[in-house]
Amino acid sequence: MKKIPLNLLILLFFVKFQSYSQIAFQTIYGGPLNEDGRWMEQMPDSGFILTGGTVSFSNGQTDMWLVRTDKYGNTMWNKSIGGTAFDFANMVKPVNGGFVLCGVTNRNGSDDAIIVKTDMNGNVINTDIEGDNNVQWYEGFIPTADGGYAAVGVNSGTGTNGFYDIYLVKYDANLVKQWEKSLGGQSYEIGNSIQQTAMADTSSEVRRTATVPRTVIII
Repeated sequence: MKKIPLNLLILLFFVKFQSYSQIAFQTIYGGPLNEDGRWMEQMPDSGFILTGGTVSFSNGQTDMWLVRTDKYGNTMWNKSIGGTAFDFANMVKPVNGGFVLCGVTNRNGSDDAIIVKTDMNGNVINTDIEGDNNVQWYEGFIPTADGGYAAVGVNSGTGTNGFYDIYLVKYDANLVKQWEKSLGGQSYEIGNSIQQTAMADTSSEVRRTATVPRTVIII
């Protein structure tokens, strides 16, 4: 199970500042147990979509949690996505009339990378889980020029040298995997974010270890 650091906020706590740095509103989202907010995006209606994990509203240990708000931070709806094991989302983006979120799941007994596509109300349409008996998870993803998605994260299993490698997976529009690559050497590499270049390649921002400077790898 992926461990959540104790210094993270117990509840999702959202503060919006006006342009001259005064608080416009602040909102706390959560229940009697732990919630952890990891990513948010602003919607075309000036509202927001937030994601992370919830224990209060989970089906088991921790679930992926989607919270949709209006422009003042008032909750319009929220959805828990997961089973009886550990599920957690690191990123969400509004795409093609719905949302895509990615992160980590323990549904198969080990940490696996998961990516989920929902409709505009948070109802699951497609899901893909990638992993083996080792550790895999997604830190982020992007929509790609061909209508699909590219996700980046960590792999310590098949195709690696036994350490954490950058894990890059390309999907079509329906979250069907097209290809995957593990990138790394005799140390730890972690893929944190990814961008598509003008030549339709992908680039991944890489964190190796505390002793190695951050670099950019062009795939």
